[in-house]
Amino acid sequence: MGAAVAGTLLLGLPVEAQTASPASGDTPAPPVLVAPRPHAGAAASPTGTAGSSPRAREQPTYAGVLTPLLSRVGTTRAVVVDLADGRQVWQEGADRLVTPASTTKLLTAAAVLSAFGPEHTFTTRVVRGAMRGSLVLVGGGDPLLSAGAGRLGTGVAVTPIERLARRTVRAVAALPTAQRPRRVVVRYDDSLFARPAAPPTWDRAYVGSGVAGPVGALSLDGARVRPDDERRVGDPGDRAAAVLAARLSALGLPSRAGPRVVASRGRPPLAEVASVPLADVVEHTLAASDNDAAEVLARQVAVAAALPGTAAGAASAVRRTVAALGVDLTGARILDGSGLSRGGRLTPRQLIDVLGLAVDPDHGELGPVLSGLAVAGLTGTLAGRFAKPVYAAGRGVVRAKTGGLRGVSGLVGTTVGADGRTYGFAFITNGVRGLLNPARHALDAAAVALTECGCR
Repeated sequence: MGAAVAGTLLLGLPVEAQTASPASGDTPAPPVLVAPRPHAGAAASPTGTAGSSPRAREQPTYAGVLTPLLSRVGTTRAVVVDLADGRQVWQEGADRLVTPASTTKLLTAAAVLSAFGPEHTFTTRVVRGAMRGSLVLVGGGDPLLSAGAGRLGTGVAVTPIERLARRTVRAVAALPTAQRPRRVVVRYDDSLFARPAAPPTWDRAYVGSGVAGPVGALSLDGARVRPDDERRVGDPGDRAAAVLAARLSALGLPSRAGPRVVASRGRPPLAEVASVPLADVVEHTLAASDNDAAEVLARQVAVAAALPGTAAGAASAVRRTVAALGVDLTGARILDGSGLSRGGRLTPRQLIDVLGLAVDPDHGELGPVLSGLAVAGLTGTLAGRFAKPVYAAGRGVVRAKTGGLRGVSGLVGTTVGADGRTYGFAFITNGVRGLLNPARHALDAAAVALTECGCR
């Protein structure tokens, strides 16, 4: 998996504005989690509980190690648990509500995996229209439908609309002569979701600046003008129909784009193309912190729950689904699928409880929540972090979902401690003044300290 594009602090925009360009990044081999070598004085007990010996009394404590690091900037709420048995080993305001930023995507990922299962695919179809020579492009809410080809920076394959065009041309050629059109009009049906629109809780500058696009069930490259261009179009479905018409023409079937139409979903497909499995989509969404994909996945949860495919329906469906999995969401405020809404509120404990579900053998369908976490110094939004020698112990060991908005920095994930046990942590800092880099460094340092300390 490759790195995501760094964001901006201008206009109060998220610092994690990501790219979904199929041509971005490269694809290194998947990293292997390796426990760091225990340091002298590390806990001898697998539980890290202090004993009565002088050596045990000299062991550092979680509070002694983590509190100074996490109190450097802003106000940090945090919790650390042993993921093997769910035991809480340290907390500081674990039940206090905070602005979670992109760590919200952990809930979206858990909800969509629970609703559909990791092997599910999303299908985009072409059907015959009501009039001769009319084709309808029907959106199925594929977050990775693309005007390009190949793989994203995270290594996950896009769904090329070129493939659908070729299948459509072959299907038209196979029609009986009397039914075979010489030229076609490509209309589009994006009615699976509500009309493309940004959630009303977003900053108005997001779409115009390229942080995210209008959310629709038929959208190429997150509503980008081109796969490698952060500018967004106003109507993603209209662009998708225009691109398909151009591809059909290039393949020998003269075509032009037509207007939107509804009520095409029940017709048999003339041609269709499916996305990669949902597990891959989720892994990309988390590793790259892909805002556009997260919003589409949240609306898919709404559709599965028979709720409107709107921002409000998506937020409600994600909340219901995660709560049904057993996470106590008392006080939580979920406003979107990406975490771009500044009014969102979660607690560190709620976030760590989602990770706890993902390691539970009874919830094997949630495995991609863990495998999708960026790896420190190697992949996704953590590819450029943990680079300094002081953070070396965390590289390849810490895996986490990052979060960043103006004044907000978060890190929620896992690490292997000096005692060989796997710990889950949720560190969320609010109230950061100025640049976020000092807060990011503090959270990274805390994750490394948790990896190294062998605390009691």
